[in-house]
Amino acid sequence: FKAGAKHRFRVLGGGNGSGKSFSGAYELALHMTGEYPDWWEGYRYKKAIKCWVICESGSLWRDSMQQTLLGAVGEEFGTGLIRKDLLEDTKSMPGVPGAIGQILAKHKSGGVSSVTVKTFEMGRNQIQAATLDLIVFDEEPPNEIYAECILRTRGVEGVREPGRVMMLFTPLKGLSEVVMRYLPNGRFPPNGTHPDHPDRYAIAVTWELHHYRDWE
Repeated sequence: FKAGAKHRFRVLGGGNGSGKSFSGAYELALHMTGEYPDWWEGYRYKKAIKCWVICESGSLWRDSMQQTLLGAVGEEFGTGLIRKDLLEDTKSMPGVPGAIGQILAKHKSGGVSSVTVKTFEMGRNQIQAATLDLIVFDEEPPNEIYAECILRTRGVEGVREPGRVMMLFTPLKGLSEVVMRYLPNGRFPPNGTHPDHPDRYAIAVTWELHHYRDWE
């Protein structure tokens, strides 16, 4: 979280069930609402944002990050990380029962933030013609989709700051072109920061086992 204050592009890589998607959803909820905790040292948006979440499929989004943000499918939304009183509206995702394609939430500044969900299945043509404040990749995208999305964050000089990017993924595709953008020589940088691209930061989340007495 803290690295977001200095780095536009961040990667959180690790195994399934290690908390990557929850971490991304938590930060996304803070940015959408502007309600940051006192301890927050990461980047802060002072006004409502326009964001995309890019994921493998609508069903995976529905069963993972959507539930974390909104609450369980089939129940009244507002029991997730975005409180009910801050939810402005939701719009269904065509063709995917129970999936939400857009979330609108009230920002502390008085504006309304929007999160639109895009999937790898939609292809490159569906991720053009937008200028965004934030993009969250829930799993590693194909390189052509990643490259097109990065263009959406370039900002407008004197009008809009460049956007920021979070990528949360399990490295199932090996040392792909996307992964190698963040891991010099195929390894996570010792301090997280890419030595040749200081705007990029990558860290691994791992499982660590502790004996019960360590928690006492």
